[in-house]
Amino acid sequence: MAAALASVKHSLKPSAYANYSTNVKAYILPQIGRRKLQDVTVPVLNAFYVHLLEAGRVKKDSNGRMYEY
Repeated sequence: MAAALASVKHSLKPSAYANYSTNVKAYILPQIGRRKLQDVTVPVLNAFYVHLLEAGRVKKDSNGRMYEY
């Protein structure tokens, strides 16, 4: 997954790449692991989405400070 993201790094703004990278580390890798893309099946994705719905956010939401300003 990280290699796939690195392959498009040049076409992304640095902030977008950092955000995508953080989301991969926080949400995707812990649940899907380091599987090859061809090993990510529909049941694996469905289980991943169920987990996201049930577990909620992992990353701390810092947008509140921006809106308070």
